[in-house]
Amino acid sequence: MLHLDKLFDKLSRSGIQGPLLRLLKNYHTNRYNMVKIQNEFSTRVPSVQGTAQGSIVGPTEYLLYVNDMTKAIDTGSVYQFADDTCILVANKNIQSAQESLQKSFDQMCKWAHDVGLVINASKTKIVHIHSSQNKCTITPKVIAHEHTCLHNPLVACKCPLLEVVDKHMYIGLMVDSRFCWGPHIDYVCNKLRSILGKLSILKYKLPYKTLRMLYMALADSVINYGLSSYGKTYHTYLAEIYRLQLRILKVITPKHIKKKFEDSDSDLFKHCCVMSVYNKVEFFTLTEVIRPELLCETTRPKFLRSIAHKNKYILPKYNNVYGTRVSEYVIPYFMNKLPEELQVKYKENSKSTKYKYKRFYINI
Repeated sequence: MLHLDKLFDKLSRSGIQGPLLRLLKNYHTNRYNMVKIQNEFSTRVPSVQGTAQGSIVGPTEYLLYVNDMTKAIDTGSVYQFADDTCILVANKNIQSAQESLQKSFDQMCKWAHDVGLVINASKTKIVHIHSSQNKCTITPKVIAHEHTCLHNPLVACKCPLLEVVDKHMYIGLMVDSRFCWGPHIDYVCNKLRSILGKLSILKYKLPYKTLRMLYMALADSVINYGLSSYGKTYHTYLAEIYRLQLRILKVITPKHIKKKFEDSDSDLFKHCCVMSVYNKVEFFTLTEVIRPELLCETTRPKFLRSIAHKNKYILPKYNNVYGTRVSEYVIPYFMNKLPEELQVKYKENSKSTKYKYKRFYINI
């Protein structure tokens, strides 16, 4: 739980002082909690820790409270999103990586204890991300030391080990040990199958326009989330998403439209103004990673500076399949597939450019 005195100290160090800080202190003063069951109320208990649950200012106070977590860790990289925290440690030697991860986790546990927070070791997982060519059989071991063990190393340690898993859900993305995104695509496909079943029932009760709105709100949003990351995987993995997209569109479209485009799947996507997952990958990559100003001769990055004949970008050489997934290769490759008028330098704003890309990939 958040200690209020430490919270106010962190707010003050963050620049929140004067009347605003006094207002927040007053906001947390004389606050009580009680429980109601039917018509009976429990006794009032003073709230001396934590923020007000369900309040607007609560999440902001928590973020300011844990904002200095990264300063407590010497090795590795720390990524935070609300109360989800990820520590990344990279090393060619798994023993060195294990030692660095153990040190970072110990430092985080000490910091959490000092500020009054508890790290749930049972919910903390380790994913050893490595190449399929790596024949290492060593399983990384990281101990979840308790506070007494960290401050008294002479005591015989009986602390549990963190669980090592092959895949783990982090901020809505299923990250696997090979970074092939197969488990995440299975997760997306399961959601799409559920949506397909619901729309198969609703198609008899709702018009096409309403069904399409439901598709865009439910299915399209599921596909879009994190697509610029997991979309660079094998096309064979994305094929299942494409097939489910097609099945859903054939369910929601009227019979005469479905019959008209039964021999042309691309025309069905075009008629419904929906991008296939393959086109979405290119669209999101170009609109999220590259911006129009990057195409300017003076500001574009190194991997976009060499242009061959006929306004085509030169693709860098690669030694394995992973080389075709990095931005230095993917962006020039997708840019070369665009028509010439979309490759030129734009003086327009990013919204106009994004709209042109979107119309192109819908009508492709």
